[in-house]
Amino acid sequence: ENMDVYLGEDIVEVTTEDIVAGRCNGGILMLSTRHLERDATLSATLAEHKQNAVGGYAIFDLATHPVQ
Repeated sequence: ENMDVYLGEDIVEVTTEDIVAGRCNGGILMLSTRHLERDATLSATLAEHKQNAVGGYAIFDLATHPVQ
């Protein structure tokens, strides 16, 4: 709820289409692991990015290039 205060940045909501189309770069992405499990295209798109799991959420580093 107060993630913007914690991060010191505004939170920007994005759609699955934004992510898959590559329009989300230069930040971090946090979404539920359940959402990833239900969307194979989204999961495949994000698989190359550095990620960490925290509870029921996955956090992706979109600020760096995908892992080679």
